[in-house]
Order: sequence, then structure tokens, then C-alpha cells
Amino acid sequence: MAVLGGATETGDIANFRGQGQGEITLAGTIVNPGAVNVSNGSYTFTGIGLAGGAFRVTNGASLTFANSAANTFAGLDIGTGSTVNASHTDSLGVGGVSDVLEL
Repeated sequence: MAVLGGATETGDIANFRGQGQGEITLAGTIVNPGAVNVSNGSYTFTGIGLAGGAFRVTNGASLTFANSAANTFAGLDIGTGSTVNASHTDSLGVGGVSDVLEL
């Protein structure tokens, strides 16, 4: 399990690349990295915090938003073979959801 929050600065880039797969707890009020990249593996975002920035899920990764707050991220890019699940409609942020062609 990892905690994304306390030591994360606004604008940081968080990469989850299939090592240490599992649960990521969103700590604090707002976690607002510049981007969150998820590739290879399966991750679940939990906790009371909400996520900002932008999310990119690629290389067959699986991402589940199970946090209780409404996320405010600006965009969600989903690559070929990747999946995103949400516990409620507000989990999918305020931006659009788009497919990404992976070469």
C-alpha cells in the first residue's frame, strides 16, 4: 500500500508501473499532482482525499477509483486493453474521458 498525499507537491508526476501493485490511499483534502501515470498492474485508489491533475492508464493496467470524494482531475486517458472502474459517477473527474492509441 502507498499513500499519495502528505509529501506530494502540487505539480509532481506520480508513476505507478506495476511494482508494488495494490491500494493507494489518497490522504488529505486534495491530492493534486500534475499527472498520474498508471501502467502494467492493478491499482485501487481509496481514502477520503480527492485527486486532481490528469490520469493516464496504459499497457493493460487496471485502475479503480474507490475513494469517497468527488475527484477533480482534468482528464482521463485510457489506453488499449486498460480498464477503469469507478465506485460513483463523481469518481471520473471533471474532464473528458478519452481512448489513447498505443503504438
